[in-house]
Amino acid sequence: MNPQNNDANYSAYIGLAGSHYFSEHFPEDYFHAADSLFNALRTPPNDTEAFYYNGEGIINSQNLQNLVNYIVDIRKQMSENSFYIKSAICKEDEPLDIKLVNKTNFKGLKLRKGYHLRSLVRQGKFKGIGVYIDNVLNEMNEDGIIYNNNYYLNPSRPSRIVHFYDIPLSSEERSKNSLNNFLRSFSLSTHISPKLSRFHISYLANWILSIDFNQPKLQTEDENFLRFIVDRSLFDRSFRDVTRKDLIYYTLLNQIHKHRNIHLQTYKDLYALIGSKKAYVNELRDCGDTRIISDEVKESFLREISERSHAALLGL
Repeated sequence: MNPQNNDANYSAYIGLAGSHYFSEHFPEDYFHAADSLFNALRTPPNDTEAFYYNGEGIINSQNLQNLVNYIVDIRKQMSENSFYIKSAICKEDEPLDIKLVNKTNFKGLKLRKGYHLRSLVRQGKFKGIGVYIDNVLNEMNEDGIIYNNNYYLNPSRPSRIVHFYDIPLSSEERSKNSLNNFLRSFSLSTHISPKLSRFHISYLANWILSIDFNQPKLQTEDENFLRFIVDRSLFDRSFRDVTRKDLIYYTLLNQIHKHRNIHLQTYKDLYALIGSKKAYVNELRDCGDTRIISDEVKESFLREISERSHAALLGL
């Protein structure tokens, strides 16, 4: 590929979340996922080029909106087969310069000497499910794209929350069978490694952050998803061994609190779930991350729990 002068150069690096774990423990699933990614990458939009190798993809684009739409389409296609991506999108100083080597006894892709691919570095450090948007892109607000302030858990220090900007899940990605596909993937991961199961926290958070709670009537799959989260016999039990799963409750609480009169039953169920376990209340009280739950929402909720507990003691 011959590089062209252009003021805007973007790259994305994309692969399967937990690829090393899956290739070792479920090789057939891994090869199916790699094949799905290959097929999803085959139709890039204008001003965009994609290269596939070894179950991963490198994407070069001169149009950020086209690149984001392309990644969303790939994410959707993969999730329909219960496969989930981890990707990164960055702005580069110059166009990606890849040389295609095609000799009789050797074929490969080669980056120009000295080229530093930011998205490759970001994607390697990212330990979740989603699309890591470089902070520079969010700060520049290029093309007016709105990203979710998502988070994942540091694998070596699960108590440490790492924030990143993510592409919201579209309504099509939160449609029929989305929850079942996700749970199928999660079930596989629990058989492999606790570290891998923690990857799924970022996907759950992004789903919550992608719902428009201003709407009095949510789409069916969003309703099913919320019922799954607030039903203590479902999410609480399924994710019982996942460190800091309580963060999902606080994320939902922060999003739904100001709309609790619209979605009253969900709020009541969430209130009962958090209030039923002293550990959850204490973790909420100690949560100082205002990007997950604001001080205003936290204090209001804790005050409500305290007042109701006091009233119950008085028999009111």
